[in-house]
Amino acid sequence: EMGTSVRLRRTLDLSNYLSPETHAVFVRMGTREAWGLLYGFSLAALPQTGPKTPAYRPGPAPRAGAVRYGFGQTSPDESALKFIRKAGIHVFHWPNPLQNQGEIPERALFNARIADAREAIAAVHAQGAAALLELSPCSGGGNADKRTQLFDFCDRRWKDYGDYFGSAPEDALSMTQRDADGTPRRYRHGDQQGYHLCVNSPSVRQYTMGLIRMGLEAGADGNVIEGLRVETGNCYCEWCRFRFIEWLGDTYGAVDLKTKLGITDVRSVVPPTKPDAPLRVAWRGFAAWSLADFIDAMKSYGESLNPNYILTARFGLPNGEPFSSLRSRALDLEQWSASQDVVFAESRYGTGPRTEAGVRVSNSSEYRYLAAASRGKAFTFLEPAPATDSPRGRSALARLAIAESVASGGSRPCNGLAPEAQRATAAYHAFLKRRESVLTRLRPWSPVRIWASLQQAYHRVATFPMPCSRYLADRHIPHLMITDRDILEDDLGQVEA
Repeated sequence: EMGTSVRLRRTLDLSNYLSPETHAVFVRMGTREAWGLLYGFSLAALPQTGPKTPAYRPGPAPRAGAVRYGFGQTSPDESALKFIRKAGIHVFHWPNPLQNQGEIPERALFNARIADAREAIAAVHAQGAAALLELSPCSGGGNADKRTQLFDFCDRRWKDYGDYFGSAPEDALSMTQRDADGTPRRYRHGDQQGYHLCVNSPSVRQYTMGLIRMGLEAGADGNVIEGLRVETGNCYCEWCRFRFIEWLGDTYGAVDLKTKLGITDVRSVVPPTKPDAPLRVAWRGFAAWSLADFIDAMKSYGESLNPNYILTARFGLPNGEPFSSLRSRALDLEQWSASQDVVFAESRYGTGPRTEAGVRVSNSSEYRYLAAASRGKAFTFLEPAPATDSPRGRSALARLAIAESVASGGSRPCNGLAPEAQRATAAYHAFLKRRESVLTRLRPWSPVRIWASLQQAYHRVATFPMPCSRYLADRHIPHLMITDRDILEDDLGQVEA
């Protein structure tokens, strides 16, 4: 048992961050609690000094029915700023100029990058919008053998940013997700390559919190977490193994562990590697919980620096439904939405409204699910709208896409619109802004509900709420979706038998 504690401390030295009072708790609580303590203090390891107070405060995040969202692929230029103002965008995000998959400059050059970020953020504020910067905590670019990008940063420059990131890991590979045999997980996207990082790694959390603090010191209002995932739906790194044991004890308790899972000593549990293993459902649940816990921890940290901190995490609906994302990457929007201020979802390109083999395909099912899973939070859905070369058609389709989103209780984020679509969007947003007090009070209602159960996905049971929704929509039958939480909380309202 002591070997476990020593190994953890050798992997990540937190001795400088443990107060005398904390050390007493560490000694008294023993080995299992030692892991919890060390893990918890990795979250508090950074100096808790607040950022410089920015001149602009957006206040609370927009309410459901009132969000007008935009984003860009680069820092906003004059054209983007003009559109933000004209379209009444009040939440805008773009890639984080302070880092890119582990690439952070020498400390001597960092002040210039902070100054550039502060200038861009101030320009967005001047248009009346909150400024959010992207974070990619699960992507570590570079090659471990050649020591490039994240590996070069950990080897040579992490120590120079100790005031932001705390102690450096012994090796950046300790931050990676792992296969069951311990192999670090790689990725390749076009000409980019690197490793999937694990949100249960204390170093990943320290690094992410440091980036949050950097952005807030530059005047940003919050962050958008990009690429959050547990690749293949599970991770076997040392951090996940330890936290899984802790999570089992906290989730089930001793009685349920014995009666439901046959576990008498939770410390002896080994994560399952086979799909039919007894703990397979719990293992999937832990992976999804890990991502939600990470979002919650980052939200809490951001709020400790700025009470009005805004956080969202991009959620993918690649196949027009939430179940494949849960199975393949442990994404559970129903858990995520509890800690988010604005829910940001995205469909796969090419899956938007179209006609295929004589069948009309729309976004209505996705919107209904997002409305149910967002827990009353404002949500925005990036769905590919139909394309056209007709200027008049671009204007009409832009208005139609916004109308569809608003009718579903959400919004459609603006990005890369053609001039005709920009003008139509600005005019429609002005119309919506004048009626904001009405839209924020409206809630969709129908006596017909479709149960979209993620619990079925956790158990690998086939479930088809999206086709059912499409069937009803084609027959002009109004309906909504409900989730497992609605069933468990008996919050069905006036649902007729």
